[in-house]
Amino acid sequence: MKYIVLFLLITSTPLVSFGKNYDVTMKICDIGTKCDKCYETVKVSYLVSSKNKEVTVYGKDVNGKDVKEVLNNCQISNEDNWECVSSSLVVQVKNGNFLLTNKPESSLVRGKKEVCIVR
Repeated sequence: MKYIVLFLLITSTPLVSFGKNYDVTMKICDIGTKCDKCYETVKVSYLVSSKNKEVTVYGKDVNGKDVKEVLNNCQISNEDNWECVSSSLVVQVKNGNFLLTNKPESSLVRGKKEVCIVR
């Protein structure tokens, strides 16, 4: 499971120094349990810079190791409206609201798991 969470935080480059921050707590859970049967919790922050046109995720992985990754495949209109697509997830911010969608063809879903946001 720890490798699945790391996989979600793809590619590496330096952290952006300015932008808007979105703090998110995510869990990997069994599909169909309404996010009640979960295995791991990860707290990360997404820092979006519309000036640099990049989204950086940083925090600690399930082993406590620092993670700092610039996400690929992002479309940024502004710091309140952006989207990043990975092989497992679609992360969207619409009007400042953070949304996460599990892609149906991902390895997580094939393993009967999903990523849930803790609110």
